[in-house]
Amino acid sequence: MKVALIGTGLMGRPMGERVLAAGYHLTVFNRSREKAEPLRSSGAEIAATAAEAIGSAECVLLMLADG
Repeated sequence: MKVALIGTGLMGRPMGERVLAAGYHLTVFNRSREKAEPLRSSGAEIAATAAEAIGSAECVLLMLADG
């Protein structure tokens, strides 16, 4: 299954790590690209835009701040 994760901050990054550990293909997007970089070393793809991240995803996870 192809999963997209939008938001890779304090809560999003651990969620992404779990998705990858479960064997799913993960594409991530974060406004601050450097916060997404640690997931690349675990096997995630980093998208340039949110639209790119969700383009071929079968499941989309959002972990966004309120405000």
